[in-house]
Amino acid sequence: MPEYFDFERISERYKAQKEFNGNIIYSNLFNSIIDMFDFGGLPDSIDKTMFFRFLYSNGMCAIPLTEENPPVCICSRGGDINAYGYGDRITAVTQNGKSYSGIVGEDIALFKNNTYMYPEFYLLQTVDLLTELYTSLKCNIINSRLAPIGKAKTDADKAAIEKAFIDIYKGKPATVKNADLFGVDGDIIENFTKPEHAAYIPYLSQLEDDIMQKFYYHYGLNLNNVNKRAQVSAEEIQGADPLVWTVPLQKLSELEKGFKVLRKKWSNANVKFGSVWALEYEKFKRSYTQPEEQENGDQNEEQNNEDQSEEENENENNQNS
Repeated sequence: MPEYFDFERISERYKAQKEFNGNIIYSNLFNSIIDMFDFGGLPDSIDKTMFFRFLYSNGMCAIPLTEENPPVCICSRGGDINAYGYGDRITAVTQNGKSYSGIVGEDIALFKNNTYMYPEFYLLQTVDLLTELYTSLKCNIINSRLAPIGKAKTDADKAAIEKAFIDIYKGKPATVKNADLFGVDGDIIENFTKPEHAAYIPYLSQLEDDIMQKFYYHYGLNLNNVNKRAQVSAEEIQGADPLVWTVPLQKLSELEKGFKVLRKKWSNANVKFGSVWALEYEKFKRSYTQPEEQENGDQNEEQNNEDQSEEENENENNQNS
């Protein structure tokens, strides 16, 4: 049976293709957000990429303080359970099977991805959406190709039509001698696809832009500042800025708790926003502090003008007296 009739094989091939696309998308998005934070003052053994790989995949990770050059570990909590259900001990494991155990905040530093210690579900959700989108985009691209199918009564007619196609694709004029071809019911050529559906492809492309915009908005980069839609006012964009920083600031706060423990052993250990996020955060802070400073400046200038006017009036009255 020809491959194009083997639907089971086609299904498996496209399933593998979707998984491949999903891995590419995940890699690209993951690589773009691990630079949200920069580390400093730590041993070279602490790999930043692996740190965020474990943190985003498991919701938490750990670094033991019992070695001079410790690894980043996958971890779980145990020991004595407090009132909120969290154990006071950590069991941490490396990729090669080495294990560590210690008390949270003393022998081992615990890092939370968020307050709930959940994995990075929003990243996975975005990967799923984009994977489906690219599947739709590919289907639309293929379906909008010109795919003419010739209809013939005989083998000779078939050969004549196929030769005409070859000549046309080479840019040569084509002539079919057998006039009986025109006796075929309907048109000689049927379009197997819908080339006019190419008009819908830009909508899918715009949807991709919207999904990516929402993704980076979630992680602190307001792309509306770069590409404002016609329906969105400048005031609405400005008003949305505080929400942009909710997640990054929460993540920074949780990371700082872990780094506070690391400073017991490495006093210069520090975490801060990466260069792009730091620049955008400074812009955000200035956008909210400058208007207030300007308003205070205007009020001071107005008060100075009033004082000056009162002084001039007083001098004028004294002169008249």
